[in-house]
Amino acid sequence: MTRRSTMQSMTTCLTALATGLLTVACSAQGPKAEMDAPEAVIPETLRIGDDAADLAPEILWLRNILVPEFLDGTVYVLYLWSTDSPGSMGSFPQLHGLDQRFRDKGVVTISVAIDIQEGGFEPIDVIKSRAEFMAHTVAEDRGTYIKDNWYTPTGFETLPVVFVINQEGVIASMDNKMAKVEENVTAVLNGTHDINHAIAEFDRVRDLERRVEPLIEEATLAARQGNWSHVIVCADRLLEEDKVHYSQMAMTKFMLNLTKLGKPGVAYEWGYKIINDHIKNDSPMLVTMAETILFSPGIPYRDYNLARKAAERADVLTDGKLAQVKNALAGAWMGLGETGKAIEFQMEAVRLAPTSDAKGIYQESLDQFLNKLPSP
Repeated sequence: MTRRSTMQSMTTCLTALATGLLTVACSAQGPKAEMDAPEAVIPETLRIGDDAADLAPEILWLRNILVPEFLDGTVYVLYLWSTDSPGSMGSFPQLHGLDQRFRDKGVVTISVAIDIQEGGFEPIDVIKSRAEFMAHTVAEDRGTYIKDNWYTPTGFETLPVVFVINQEGVIASMDNKMAKVEENVTAVLNGTHDINHAIAEFDRVRDLERRVEPLIEEATLAARQGNWSHVIVCADRLLEEDKVHYSQMAMTKFMLNLTKLGKPGVAYEWGYKIINDHIKNDSPMLVTMAETILFSPGIPYRDYNLARKAAERADVLTDGKLAQVKNALAGAWMGLGETGKAIEFQMEAVRLAPTSDAKGIYQESLDQFLNKLPSP
């Protein structure tokens, strides 16, 4: 299989190198017991249009209904993630919103944690810390069955990978981004999903990635050398190739102009464009933009209005249920001088905080906002 080394692996690396904002949320905690290999033949490739393999036998069901096999007449969303992939964990609020919107239509949403580095693997702490986003079916790959049969054959090098499985048990879509999942689920439910077009688009993207791989490597090397201007040149070339598939490079360009090159005016002009275009359906990127504007040190001036708009869009995508987004909205309104609105959103952040530590941090900000109210 041709090595797939593009968007999610290298561009995430570029964003991390540029900003230093992405961190691993859960450390390794020791080896797991070895499991017997499944007897079934492991596929070399997995493509749109293939029959969906069963999720048994080595899966540990942690929450809600068991789905050992895909039933005819039911649509499924299967989301693969790992403690080794912060990006995959950051999309749980968006996955939760998807589950809430489509559950009444019979769609079953499943997230499965897999061990991609074959080391200590204990996702339960992550699951507990994000419990409010885990109303869907949650499972854990206790061996390598899901990894071998569902992840490795796709050719994706990093997580998440998200599948939509149609009523006939066929993989209708397969991607490493959440942006188009809702659109694909809606089309499958309505009977308007064109699987032949989906296959052709998948092949087009794979061909594109093979063609631009040298450019990705060039950008990655420039980032490692701190040559941020050249990273932006590469980002622009990738966006010219495909602004949807390489949407995260739009965010990289924003971050570099704002935090590395000292060009806030250029960054903000670009930011207003991409929140309505390149990253409009990417809640983690929208939150990152807002938080960077609000909290990153050394920025000459902060565009609180842009931070507000980015956070508001993220709030819509996460159904208003993410404390991190409410905290960003509160900071933006405070920067705009609207103390009352800031307090309102900060109270929501405290209420929605997934852990006691987060609640304490958000409460400190709320106390500071309350202290700024005029005396009666």
